[in-house]
Amino acid sequence: MNLSFWFVTLSVIFSAIFSSVDALCPAYCNCSVPLVVNCSSTAQHTIPKDIHNDTETLYLHNNSITRLKVNSFVKLTSLITLRLDSNLIQTIDNGAFNGAESVETLNLANNKITELKENTFSNLRNLTSLRLDVNNIASIEKKAFNGLNSLSLLKLSSNDLTQLNSDMLDGVESLKRLEADRNWISTIVDNTFTKTPLLTNLALNFNNMSEISSSFWTGLGKLQKLDLSYNRLQELKVDSFKGLTNIEHLVLDSNRIQSIEKGAFNGLDHLVSLEMSFNKLTTTRGYMLTGLRNVEFINLSLNNLTTLQENSFEECCGKVKTLLMYHNQIEILDRNGSSV
Repeated sequence: MNLSFWFVTLSVIFSAIFSSVDALCPAYCNCSVPLVVNCSSTAQHTIPKDIHNDTETLYLHNNSITRLKVNSFVKLTSLITLRLDSNLIQTIDNGAFNGAESVETLNLANNKITELKENTFSNLRNLTSLRLDVNNIASIEKKAFNGLNSLSLLKLSSNDLTQLNSDMLDGVESLKRLEADRNWISTIVDNTFTKTPLLTNLALNFNNMSEISSSFWTGLGKLQKLDLSYNRLQELKVDSFKGLTNIEHLVLDSNRIQSIEKGAFNGLDHLVSLEMSFNKLTTTRGYMLTGLRNVEFINLSLNNLTTLQENSFEECCGKVKTLLMYHNQIEILDRNGSSV
């Protein structure tokens, strides 16, 4: 058999495949192999009913869908990726995701959702990534995330949450990354994170937190990074980060921190990076960073530092490789309490 025969044969095969795909594709969408259906930016107001059952990836973003009704995806039993971001979705009916148990990635960002009710996502047992950022979510009922046993990433950024509590996190025991930045959170109820023992990354930056308690972090023994920048923290009390025994990166930039009690960083034996720029510290003290025996990077830039005690870093920082203190007003080196 010569090459021309094989060329003709392959052309016929591919032509048949693409003809089959075209036959399965809604007229207003674009489709490709494996079965990806792209109905984005097609002025949809509801979930189309003529999506083929074997669809694995469905793009419905940039439309005008306002509601996800019961059984909206009930026939899409092979669906893995579902994009519904940048619509006008306000309501998600219980049972909206019936039949969609195979979905692993769900994007609901940039909609108009105001609340999450109990069992909203209960059928999505294989879901690993859930984006709910840039909505208007102010309320999350207990067990709203019930059944999400595989969830690893939850994005709640840019919503209207004012607090976090343990009921909100019911059902997400496998969660590793939680992004709740850019909300209005001022309160974290004690023991909030006892139901997320695998969490490694927690973003709480750009909120309204004015104080932190040692009981906030119970259950977060595996956390590696905590971002509390752009809040309203004024002081760090003893055991402020109790329980964060494996944390490596702590971000406290752009708060209002004026004082740090001795023992504030107790237990942070694995901390490598401490960022505290843009605060209101005026002096360093020998005990201020006690406990940070393995820290390698410290940023104290853009504070109001005027006095640097001679023993400021004796009790903490034998492994420091980088210490940033630029844009302060340091004029005095204080030796054992006397200025020189």
